[in-house]
Amino acid sequence: MKKKYRYLAVLLSFICLFSGCSFPGSDKDDLQDGLSQYYVNEEGTKLIPDRFNTDKTQTAEQVTAVVENLKNQENGKYKLRLLPENVSIQEYRLENSQVVLDMSSEYGRLEKTREILTRAGLVKSFNQIEGVDSVQILINGQARIGADGDDCR
Repeated sequence: MKKKYRYLAVLLSFICLFSGCSFPGSDKDDLQDGLSQYYVNEEGTKLIPDRFNTDKTQTAEQVTAVVENLKNQENGKYKLRLLPENVSIQEYRLENSQVVLDMSSEYGRLEKTREILTRAGLVKSFNQIEGVDSVQILINGQARIGADGDDCR
């Protein structure tokens, strides 16, 4: 009888352990249903995902679709647009598998928490696209330098 309970306990442990796991590429496998856009919650403490549909299938086209979606986001009930009104993407380009975003100078003046959430939302927005492996954020054409003195990518 004890063996039966042990077996059941081990089985339940594995079910709980692996129920939250995803496998490499699984985020990109969901693109048939559209792409995710991100908002910031009213408290400014976390990102809120929301799906949007696009018929674009090529990597560069999807990058453009995400940029256009970010520009057209509206504040909603309980959520704020990812890019505050005074922050804009001045230019963007796809270089190999990296999206390079040139942000307006106001991006560099965001409150620390808001900047981190915005950066995370930008990275998540573009990294979901098949063929995009990284995102580099520039401010007025200059690399953003972190507290450790390194270029933030």
